[in-house]
Amino acid sequence: MLGGLIGFGFCAGELAVGGLAPAPGQPLEVLDALWAVLGLGGLGALLGTVSRWLPWIVLGLVAGPHAARSAGVHEGWGWAGGAAFAAGGFLGPAGVLVATLGGALTSLARPRAGGLSLERPLMDSGPPIVLVTVDTLRADHGELPGLERHDAVSGAPWTLPAMYALMLGQPVRFHGGGLPVEAGYTAPDPALPSLAEALAAQGYRTDAVVSNPHLRAELDFDRGFDRFVHADDFVEPLLAVHTLSRWHARSTGRVERLRHRRDALVLAEATAALETPSERSRFLWVHLLGPHEYTRDPLREVEGWTPGSTDPDVMRRVYAANVDATLGRLAAWLPALPEDAVVAVTSDHGEALGPSFGHGTALDDDQLVVPLWTRGLVVPEGQIAAFDLREALLAAAAGDPAVRTRTVVEVGGLRRDASAFALRTPEGVYAERQPPEQLGVPRALGPELLEELRAVGYVD
Repeated sequence: MLGGLIGFGFCAGELAVGGLAPAPGQPLEVLDALWAVLGLGGLGALLGTVSRWLPWIVLGLVAGPHAARSAGVHEGWGWAGGAAFAAGGFLGPAGVLVATLGGALTSLARPRAGGLSLERPLMDSGPPIVLVTVDTLRADHGELPGLERHDAVSGAPWTLPAMYALMLGQPVRFHGGGLPVEAGYTAPDPALPSLAEALAAQGYRTDAVVSNPHLRAELDFDRGFDRFVHADDFVEPLLAVHTLSRWHARSTGRVERLRHRRDALVLAEATAALETPSERSRFLWVHLLGPHEYTRDPLREVEGWTPGSTDPDVMRRVYAANVDATLGRLAAWLPALPEDAVVAVTSDHGEALGPSFGHGTALDDDQLVVPLWTRGLVVPEGQIAAFDLREALLAAAAGDPAVRTRTVVEVGGLRRDASAFALRTPEGVYAERQPPEQLGVPRALGPELLEELRAVGYVD
């Protein structure tokens, strides 16, 4: 009986703590709450038949870190709060009360990294600017009504070097980041200011809501942002639901519910960012992952698809379905943007769709040419480098909406070959180029990032 009450009590406490500072992620649903109450209550009752102290210890140490993440605080506080919760069981009701209050206060004490608002000077700034990057989007797939349509050439055929190029406004050869080295990748030149840093210097408030594991704060993509939210930090608000979702995903080979709903949650978080009052003009960067996940997570039902499918015709249809689902969701979201906003929608890279599938393996049009949709920019005819969007958006903030064209575009950086570089001509011809003498500073990947990269197929 006591164990069941402890389980119910912990569930109520988790709801209360999470309500003080809810983390981005799946909103709480009534049915979820019912399952969580029954699950934690039943677990507590079962553990209570073994020992009156066991429910406190297990629920504290196992669920403490999850409660911290649900409350939007650093997970280290969860371990401390969980230990205090467990210890409270030995100290009687007063100890439990102190531990519960201490756990609640952690949600106010230390927001999770990337959530702190930076002090910026209040300056006259330009129009709102919205940059949306859609992962793994070929130039010959998808439409977005209401925006002007063009093509662009990405700086690299996979995410890390390509997004460094886009944010730093330099080809891979010059920024030096995202090239494979033993145990990790190279870091970009720290002297190059990012797009967010440059816009912040012009008086903009900067927000990012992103989803690819490579676009993490530890890999420098939070530079210059007042608020940086990553979908890998999204959590189910209740432990029982979180645990059940992960167990079901691992047992069936399907992705977790949070991953399946990732793009919808990213856009919901982006809407919340737009609605946050600000005296400054706003720069918002959104990154959606739907097309990238077509081999693991079809966003629409496709006949013939099963987990692990390899049939080329099926996979092409699954890819097209994921593109349509992602762009359909994005098209429904775009009308919520301010009417005077400068908007650019593009991709980090394309995708090979047969005879081999994937990206980061070749410097060719399949993996490098991406769509570019714009509003409020003047895009001339000619060859456009995706990484020139940085300068175009900065210029648009200052009142000059022109996008430049190039005779040749520098491309380079394969996932497993740091020496591959080329120049692309307007006719789509790639001329091999020698790699630079310095390839950048090596940087190892941490275990948490490696786990997230495995989850989306970047690491074998």
